[in-house]
Amino acid sequence: MARFMILVFLLLLIYKSTSFGYENTLDMKEIVLFKPYYSSDSIQVEYYYVIEESEVLDIFNKELENMFTLMKRFKISKYDFVISSKNLEKFIEYVNKYREKTSLDKLYLDDPKWGTITISPEQLDKILNSYHIIIPNIRKISMKRNGELFLLYVDLSIKVFDPMEGKIVFSAEAKKQFKETDFADILGNTPGLITILKLSIKKTLEEISYQLRGFKDYKISSYVTTRKNNTIKSADNFEKGFEMEVFRISKLEVGGKIREKEEFVGLVKFKDQYNNAIIIFGDPKEGDFLQDALVKGIYTKASLNMISYKNIFFEKDKSQNSILTNESQSYLIPYISLNFLQEYGFGYESGTSVGVAITRDSSIILISELLFQYSLYFWNVKMKPNLGLNISGYLYIDPLSPLNLIPGWKEVASYFVFFVSSSFGGQFGLEIEILLHKNFLLSAQGGYRFTIVPFHSILFSFLGVLGSGYTEFSVPMLSLAGPYFGGAASIRF
Repeated sequence: MARFMILVFLLLLIYKSTSFGYENTLDMKEIVLFKPYYSSDSIQVEYYYVIEESEVLDIFNKELENMFTLMKRFKISKYDFVISSKNLEKFIEYVNKYREKTSLDKLYLDDPKWGTITISPEQLDKILNSYHIIIPNIRKISMKRNGELFLLYVDLSIKVFDPMEGKIVFSAEAKKQFKETDFADILGNTPGLITILKLSIKKTLEEISYQLRGFKDYKISSYVTTRKNNTIKSADNFEKGFEMEVFRISKLEVGGKIREKEEFVGLVKFKDQYNNAIIIFGDPKEGDFLQDALVKGIYTKASLNMISYKNIFFEKDKSQNSILTNESQSYLIPYISLNFLQEYGFGYESGTSVGVAITRDSSIILISELLFQYSLYFWNVKMKPNLGLNISGYLYIDPLSPLNLIPGWKEVASYFVFFVSSSFGGQFGLEIEILLHKNFLLSAQGGYRFTIVPFHSILFSFLGVLGSGYTEFSVPMLSLAGPYFGGAASIRF
């Protein structure tokens, strides 16, 4: 029985090392974090009081450490060394001499702010046993009053030094500007300075993290532990909405040598903050390797739709009330739009679109939309019910334009934009979207638009020029009420 148990254990061990193909990638590697370098004027924070540099540094150090902790791939060691860009070359030269086993004295780095920084060969020996050395730089963190608001500017960078190669192998930087009101929805109307600073530094480091995750050694990784229907479980927990590519690694014998073959097999999206993800593309299996998809969830979509419109005419009765006198039949016309959408969490999207439609009489309708969508996932197909608001402008081309009276404008004026009408409306619909690639989608969509408030009278009062023979109510008002349908192609970043 004991022999049988030992045999089973050995077989499982062999299966794990040969079939899964992720054990080397997921090994916890040690990285060293140096303290951030900053000059005398890098940190200038003035709110209703002046915050100490030490408090800013404490926030930065905690957020930087947390950034690497969330990658779930590194053991972190911290050292108090501060390396400026000017002293970085000296440090690299010192490391390379050490690697060549050259007898060395202590390294002395002079800095106008930090004085003399001393690194001994013994200290260096410990540092160089790490996988990488992270050298951060606070180039600017400033907060000052601008009118009624406080503006916060954050400019950060990091460099990744590889001790084995003796050089910088990756650099990343991010600059962001925030207003204190940017966090009102999270923190309320009177957020504290420390909280504002923390969120601002965190959001700037998120941009650096995104860049860093594009570097192969820092891609967030895990593996599929189980699969049931279109849901998988990973070995690690990730944020809700986080997407990961799925790879299958197999070993092949080529010319008497064992080689690894990596094949892309799918895409998953985490539906909770634990380790449950749904399959949105491909066919992942237990044991497959998961890797950060580096998707920001930003869509740029080009749409071609057929939309409904009609012209409505009003007149005033004896009591000066507006009454409907005539309306055209409803027409379907082509509408081309460009949409910009952002995903939030799991399934939520919002964004804007701008587009243009051409009417049957060659007039132009300009439409701007604000959209809200929720995604229901069915493998690589999404059903997205949506709601929206729209504002439309009608450029009415009237052959009776009074511009005909201007010498030299007669022919031009017969096609000149004479009247601008506008309306505010809403819409609801459904979009069915197919994911063909993690960055490319096709969709079909349909729904219904309706008018809420016409701006016809308001615009005419503002413009105050109608021309001879026109009254405020003798020109058409635009109505986009009616069904729409069409298709779209999207690129996702």
